[in-house]
Amino acid sequence: MTQADVRNDAPVARDSGGVLTVQRRTASCTCRWEGRHRLLRSFAVHDALMHAAQSRCRPGVPLVCDKPPI
Repeated sequence: MTQADVRNDAPVARDSGGVLTVQRRTASCTCRWEGRHRLLRSFAVHDALMHAAQSRCRPGVPLVCDKPPI
């Protein structure tokens, strides 16, 4: 299977990892990983992207949520 055969909207298997987000300067993932609370939001984004690179998780779209969910 090539990259052209893979669609971005294809369903994701259960064991393929979680989805990352950054809220309130803390990165977290649906795989139950949570990064440290950071002084700067950019460091939390870096933590999230490093977790995605080292695991099977993917960044959420949008990655940074300025307002917490209600």
